[in-house]
Amino acid sequence: MNIQMDTCLVPFGELRVTTAGSALLETHLGSCVGVCLFDWYARVGGLVHIVLPKGSKEKEALFPTRYASTAIPLLLEKMVKLGASRKKIVAEIAGGALMLPNQKLSVDLNIGRRNLDKVREILAREEIPIIKKDIGGNLGRVLRFEPNSGKTEVRYAGVKAGRGGPFVKPQKIELDKFKTKMENGNLSRHAACCAMVSELIARVKGLKDPGIFFTAGLLHDIGKIILDQYAFENFNPVMNRVIHKAQTFIDAENEMLGYNHTQVGGMA
Repeated sequence: MNIQMDTCLVPFGELRVTTAGSALLETHLGSCVGVCLFDWYARVGGLVHIVLPKGSKEKEALFPTRYASTAIPLLLEKMVKLGASRKKIVAEIAGGALMLPNQKLSVDLNIGRRNLDKVREILAREEIPIIKKDIGGNLGRVLRFEPNSGKTEVRYAGVKAGRGGPFVKPQKIELDKFKTKMENGNLSRHAACCAMVSELIARVKGLKDPGIFFTAGLLHDIGKIILDQYAFENFNPVMNRVIHKAQTFIDAENEMLGYNHTQVGGMA
């Protein structure tokens, strides 16, 4: 794979569609699942970062790229519009790890396994064969998709470069643009901003493996998405305490749930 090409980051819960000559697609995975689809003949492909297996009708309508049940059909639809043929599309998948397997909550939720089961179910229903997979385990991954060849490459977070370490590309940080994006309330953009700033700080401080800091910044709020889906009956009261009682998210979550989004996110 030509790693000198420009790289486009696919944030969690989003997708990108590509044609030959486009930038490399890259996404960072824990319990989430990356699904790459490619039509070798039309040279049309795409990558989607699956956060959760499915959601309520309201959630799926608002955030269709977040859930396997809606994101994969949407990716297929976009690829077909660019000239891909459903009969010629193949899939490669990665992720679905069980992060922090020694913690009961992580094992009980087992989001990685649920994501994998739903992804395979949807692909089987759409008659899309899986030709390559790098799934399970308990390590985070960096998944890259090359649009010219349709090839994927997986590196494991926390492992030194040359032996499967994370990809790191220097970024030019424009904080004024980041501030505007964060104020718009776009969680995925906020995560990307935090990721790049975290990597920049790690580089300035001379810390080892700045790519790990990038991944940590990217996923630091993912626990909120999971709690909103799986503990939704208590998540609104949490928000009420944050807004009306001036509690921090963590204090309100600990009081209402007995745990908080940082703990859940650490298992994702």
